[in-house]
Amino acid sequence: MGLDENARKVISRIRESGPSRRVQGGPFNSHGRYPSQKMGFTVQWESGNVERLAVWLYEHDDDVLEYYDQPEKIKLAYVGKDGKKKGLLHTPDFFVLRTQSAGWEEWKTQDRLIQLSEKDPARFTKLNDSWICPPGQDYASQFGLNYSLRSSSEISPTYAGNIHFLSDYLQQPISLDDEKLEELKNLLYRQPGISLSDLLQSPIDIDSDTVYIAIASEKVYVDLSKEPFSEREYIQIFPTKEVAEAFYITNTSPKTIQDDHQIILEVGQKFTWDGATWEVVNVGVTQISFKNDHGDIQTLSISGFESIVKQGNIQGIRTVKSGSAVSEIALEARKENLKIALERYKAIKPFLDGHKKPSSASRNVRRWIKRYNLSLESTGYGLDGLLPQNRRKGNREPRLPESTITKMIEFISDHYEKYQQPTIYTSYILFQKKCNNEGLLCPSYPTYARYVHERPKVTQEKKRKGDKAARKHQEFSIWHLEFSTPRHGERPFEIAHIDHTVLDVEVRLGETGKTARPWLTLMVDAFSRRVLAFDVDFESPSTRSNMRVIRKCVERFQRLPDAFVVDGGKDFESVYFETLAARYNSEIKSRRGKPRNGSVIERIFGTTNKMILYDLIANTQSTKNVRELTPKTNPKNNAVWNLRALDDLLQSWFYETYDTQDHPALGTNPRDMFITGVSLTGQRPQRIVPYDKEFQILTCPETVRKELKVQVGRGVKINYLYYWTDDFRDGRIEGTSVPTRVDPDNAGIAYAYILGRWVELHSEEYLILRGRSRQQVEIATKILRERSKQTMKVRRTINAHQIARLLTEAHDKELQLQIEIDEARNKKNGQIAQDHVTAKITSVSPRLKETHKSSTLTSNSTKPSQEFGNLEDLL
Repeated sequence: MGLDENARKVISRIRESGPSRRVQGGPFNSHGRYPSQKMGFTVQWESGNVERLAVWLYEHDDDVLEYYDQPEKIKLAYVGKDGKKKGLLHTPDFFVLRTQSAGWEEWKTQDRLIQLSEKDPARFTKLNDSWICPPGQDYASQFGLNYSLRSSSEISPTYAGNIHFLSDYLQQPISLDDEKLEELKNLLYRQPGISLSDLLQSPIDIDSDTVYIAIASEKVYVDLSKEPFSEREYIQIFPTKEVAEAFYITNTSPKTIQDDHQIILEVGQKFTWDGATWEVVNVGVTQISFKNDHGDIQTLSISGFESIVKQGNIQGIRTVKSGSAVSEIALEARKENLKIALERYKAIKPFLDGHKKPSSASRNVRRWIKRYNLSLESTGYGLDGLLPQNRRKGNREPRLPESTITKMIEFISDHYEKYQQPTIYTSYILFQKKCNNEGLLCPSYPTYARYVHERPKVTQEKKRKGDKAARKHQEFSIWHLEFSTPRHGERPFEIAHIDHTVLDVEVRLGETGKTARPWLTLMVDAFSRRVLAFDVDFESPSTRSNMRVIRKCVERFQRLPDAFVVDGGKDFESVYFETLAARYNSEIKSRRGKPRNGSVIERIFGTTNKMILYDLIANTQSTKNVRELTPKTNPKNNAVWNLRALDDLLQSWFYETYDTQDHPALGTNPRDMFITGVSLTGQRPQRIVPYDKEFQILTCPETVRKELKVQVGRGVKINYLYYWTDDFRDGRIEGTSVPTRVDPDNAGIAYAYILGRWVELHSEEYLILRGRSRQQVEIATKILRERSKQTMKVRRTINAHQIARLLTEAHDKELQLQIEIDEARNKKNGQIAQDHVTAKITSVSPRLKETHKSSTLTSNSTKPSQEFGNLEDLL
């Protein structure tokens, strides 16, 4: 571009520095971070309706080389509306490097630009059909750069959404099987304009991934600006763009032939002659050929054929034409012929629109017009603009004078929509008086009330009750689950909500007698309402909660969603969460200021409490009225559930019961909705996330102290446990501090960054922990962590032996209970199998043998019927 040194310095500074600010959402807008494959880092956006769509377009626009969000501030100097000079520091949305230009770009909605132009016309100016910012242009021109003020009207939401839908196939191209592609194109040549839904259900063996790969690689043609991919029945697919243009010219609405004697001289036209059915096979300049059902071919001159038709010996067959027939005729022509047909249509269009008189046309043009009109009248194919406008029939004009309607709307806005909140009737009485004073025709009260109710609810509530009251009436956006755009995404794993809630139940901390209310973390697929993963823990929401639920999602599906919808919690703003999302190309969308936008996951929280937890003995409903609480009704005194049992219960609820129950908003159950959605929108194998060592390390949060000292001979101490690896014996490592991460699921494993690589560390009791199931280790870790939190006042030290002892006690308890059950059964049947009991005792620890010996002496001193009667009831 020949830029001078100053411009090069500005560009270099922007490219080498990070964003000048971190975007924040507000009550009326959300924000997010997009993992840009083009840039290699996350890009911030501050408006989902505009900036987010712009990012999608930048990402897939070949003209855009690089784009940077929130570049350094620039100074705008201009004269304000009051005539005073103004100067302000302004942070543009993006700095964009294109193939032939470079500069700042600021995005606004069209409505916002209109408001700003009235408030600050010197800064926001409309020139013809585009918007400009003169002070921004003045600043950029000194460097030979551009400043563009861009409007939301420049972006087609449908096109941007479709590009995002295909992003998996655009960013990571996948080779297409030649045989499948050939089979697909043959089908499209036979049925041009076939809908996407019909294509996916066609008998040919073509999966949805193949179709989307062909569309993304432009092997087949789809107009991405016409319909969103969520409307599969309206998406039309063609083999080439030229075929699509020829197809769109015609009107695909079918019409029947009105005259039985009318014959259209075109290939495929059928008629009856001498009691036999014939079909036109060729139409020449002077002759026409046709064949009968037996395949016999006859040839006549066109003039001779017309004379026979006039005599009534040949009659046309009443048929219904479809758009595919014309498309098939077009497909039989070569590509060059299709281009000629399109040029002829462009030549006759001014005459069809009435801009030119037919008498001024050449002979060829008049002949083309005649053929077009004849085809339109006989077969029903024609331009969309020539369709009858039946919806405009009838008198639909309002009966009231325009002056009355105008005054009424103004009066409603000024006198009804205000903070005093007058009633509709009070407002109507005042308007009636105004009409009498000004001599206007006054409407009836029902008419006045109808106009009040037809006013925009958001505006009305905002003026009468304030901003907060109006929020519930605001429209959703795509990341807010708007129904029409679409409300809950277009496919599974496009949008997933993550949120936390404290459960309404008290849970025991092992055998200590202490209780606590656990937290539930959910990840829910917005499209199918399926619970992708959950985690229950005593720990308050944190990065560890997010990592655990993400781990479980990958463990179940080997996938992560394209976008996480989260609230404004600090755990979702952490570096670890953003790094993990960026690594696996997942966008983060914050819904701060609009809690209702998480209604999908909030409803599941409420349903879980009401349907499951409120039926448990230790539910916390009674604590809502503290003064009525008694020791008998106190859930802390009635707690019987432990964390593992609760985890098993919730697994059955989320993964089996809730997953297979019909959802009122879906018309089916979440599982079937999920499976069907995946089959129609693609498996997308390029999005598979392997549950490998890299993923496990990335889902391990750092310790509270980011670096821990390596103690000679013992290792590093994390959460009261010592962790060791043989690499610590290196003299370069001993006594130094190393970055560490801890496995959120397994207290036996941690990681340390040593000499340029992550090394796995094992705790002191790793052998005991390794012998347990993953769930056992995870639950034991959570219980020990909660016990530590509750006993920090006395500074009780927790170490690896306690965790190992907890697991050992749990295992011994299970064996002891099994022994007691066996004894009870044997004594009840009068058959005491002492050998069997003795054999079981030898398999447990010496401590359990002593426990069993003392319990046996005690039981001999009591009545067996009383001893085992209660146990039988429990069984």
